[in-house]
Amino acid sequence: LWAATRLFSSGGGHDARDGELEGLLSNEELEGMFHAEEHDAAKRAGVLASVPSGVNLGGWLSLEDWFYVGDDGAVEVATPDPPSDLVDSGRWKGGGAASCLPPLHVDASTGPRWSSETDLFGGLADHYKEDGKSESESSLGPWGRAYRTVHAARSSYMDYDAEMPLLREIGVEYVRVPVSWCWTEYDPSLMVVKDLNPMAKGDGFIYMDDDEVRDKFACEDPFHKGVYWPAVPKPFLAKFLRACAKHGLGATLDIHTYPGGTSVGTFSGVWPRYARFWSDGDAPALDGTAETDVGRDTLKSIVSWLESLAVSDPAAFEGLRALSPMNEPGHLAGLYDGDPPVRTDRETYLPPLPSDVAKKYLAEVNGKLGKGRTAVPDGNHLRVLYWLNDAVETFRKSKLPGLGKELHVNIHESLFAPDDLPDPTPDADYGDNTNAMSVVGSWWRSATRPDERKTWAVLDVHHYHAWGTECSGTVEGAPSGRFACGDAGERKEVTSRCLS
Repeated sequence: LWAATRLFSSGGGHDARDGELEGLLSNEELEGMFHAEEHDAAKRAGVLASVPSGVNLGGWLSLEDWFYVGDDGAVEVATPDPPSDLVDSGRWKGGGAASCLPPLHVDASTGPRWSSETDLFGGLADHYKEDGKSESESSLGPWGRAYRTVHAARSSYMDYDAEMPLLREIGVEYVRVPVSWCWTEYDPSLMVVKDLNPMAKGDGFIYMDDDEVRDKFACEDPFHKGVYWPAVPKPFLAKFLRACAKHGLGATLDIHTYPGGTSVGTFSGVWPRYARFWSDGDAPALDGTAETDVGRDTLKSIVSWLESLAVSDPAAFEGLRALSPMNEPGHLAGLYDGDPPVRTDRETYLPPLPSDVAKKYLAEVNGKLGKGRTAVPDGNHLRVLYWLNDAVETFRKSKLPGLGKELHVNIHESLFAPDDLPDPTPDADYGDNTNAMSVVGSWWRSATRPDERKTWAVLDVHHYHAWGTECSGTVEGAPSGRFACGDAGERKEVTSRCLS
């Protein structure tokens, strides 16, 4: 689909891509996918796989640095892990892989480099404080301007009436939208309003001050003091869902981030700050030392709003296909556990369940398995499986299953420490990482019923071939990768084999 959409939107610049795309999609599979004037270009390119029925709309309502590296590109796919002592002491000054957020932040003169969504938001506010242009009463303050920059990117990401029909035309029926946990009831148009007082001084507008901006259009992270998330307006989401319904698309809202960060890396939303959702949020919630359960309460609030759309905005509700309760929870946690751990400078960000809770949960899960099924082992991963089990229960008790909506539960095998997994069965057909997938399958059978799996419960397994031993490419090539990114022939040979 990447090849198809890049060809589709690249205007007259197809020839420059012909060498790269040759051999990636067969001409037969492209038949009927493009407008007549685009089809010839696609045919010349010889592009390779058929368009899937769904596509991910990434880098939009949940920001990751690798989408915005700029014209110079980046050697790393994401901002490398900085020295922990600098981050923990507040002395880390950024320098992330991302360099822009168009249309308002385009280079070093318009804002900072950044590592994650909150890193960008705070960096933009600092940038606007330093440029001195927001000191006047006739303008937004630094945080207002920072939010305006983020919202400008969100608003310009897609022209619904122009681009959604194109997606439908090439066979796309569903879109997955990674979205932040931080939502707001308010419309950003309220930040600047016409001053109706004919005697007022200034430029005739009233600008929201920064305290009100942070109150209405940002969420302070409960586990990272002074760190703010730019809120996604519910009116904006509802408009998107109405557009999906209008153009025959079904949207899966993927809650990509949570307070504190549920994993390490740019996708946590708080990087380079360390993930604290599990240690500072979920652990205290389960052992009774926290006043609130931030994670579960956040999910329940989202489910409640989606339920309300059935009555308050039926057109938006029609555009909703599914909810994904958490993206890749505990991604890479397996690298911090086991013998020996890959990471030794920090403790794991995913603490184990209390022993009594773990023992009871394992008995419940494995007690439901039939003869010959892989038993779910003990380990830090149980905390994530326990949370996801509760997420399934929250959805099950809501009105959404009865109204035809689905739950897409996502798991990545990097959650598991290799030492915690059983030995793979030689004849098992679970795809890559068969030992992890057999455990996931057993857990899924215990968390859902057969009738639910036939109607609304969907297991969403992510696997990255680009980081696998057989399909990865690197700048330098072997032995760190299967091909060198600059070697077109080698790249084509490996990627064609991996995509077949």
